[in-house]
Amino acid sequence: MGKEEKKIENLKDSKQEPEWLTELRRLAKQEWFDLLSNPEGGAILSNLLSTELAPDKVSTNGSDEYRVWELIGLYFRSHQRWHDAIAMYLAMYYQFIKYQNDSSNRAHKGMPLVWIADCYYFLGNPLLSKRYLMLTLVEDAISMSGNVDPAKTGSYFRLAWRHGLSDIEIKRYSIEAYDIANREPTNSVFPEYVLQELDKNWIAEVPSPNDINVFVANTIYIDFLIKQLGEPTGKILERLSDYILSCIPGCRTARRRQSYSTDYDIVCSLEGPNVDFRSDFGRYFVCECKDWTKKADFTTIAKFTRVFFSESKVWDNIL
Repeated sequence: MGKEEKKIENLKDSKQEPEWLTELRRLAKQEWFDLLSNPEGGAILSNLLSTELAPDKVSTNGSDEYRVWELIGLYFRSHQRWHDAIAMYLAMYYQFIKYQNDSSNRAHKGMPLVWIADCYYFLGNPLLSKRYLMLTLVEDAISMSGNVDPAKTGSYFRLAWRHGLSDIEIKRYSIEAYDIANREPTNSVFPEYVLQELDKNWIAEVPSPNDINVFVANTIYIDFLIKQLGEPTGKILERLSDYILSCIPGCRTARRRQSYSTDYDIVCSLEGPNVDFRSDFGRYFVCECKDWTKKADFTTIAKFTRVFFSESKVWDNIL
């Protein structure tokens, strides 16, 4: 019997077992419970529950399926198995999104997002933690019609106490997120979409050494955008590129920025230590998006290069 199994058995035999663990024993299949102490438990359970628990049940707040998934994540957090907890909550988040896509009904996704933020915070990834807290704030804002209650949400006090966002900023972002969701109900089932529409002033920190090599993206959101490629305006490819680039720690992105002579699809600035591939880009780089079926010709590349070198000194003013 391993150390973790002994710990669980000792808790079982004593009067010190926490209530949540007792609840988990009651709700979880024995097979699931036995996997908790397995070194591969997070990977196995995140896949297993995604198969065995229906998205409509998991996304119903208060259901047994919702609760058992949350408690398994809590087990991993209580044992400081942060990466296993992240795997569980990301899988749960994806189940919520699958339910939305299947039913066309919105599910509040704040719970897995806020716990992911906490896990990254304890791992020493403050920038990534803040990103997930902003996604949580978007979800809270939509559910509360733009009036986020500081006493009833986990996003408010974490953003204010840990990351220094002011009351005015949090309330402004909440109102703007709710307005965007009303204008774009189909797209706003993804909080990533709404966050792309907000300004980037919330990104006040530079990436920590722990942040710098962690690249996390919502693959379901990426698939959602890819399926829309080919539309005539090219805006979907710009949004897709903007999202992927924004997932590079320390990369601040801006879409459709205009200078005195032209417009840029995406302008990016890199912040923090640039000791890997980022050093090859320099402080700024731009992305030109062409959602074409044919290859870009010499004229297109030559025009882009000319604009690139003639206006590189003004990027500070257009970000």
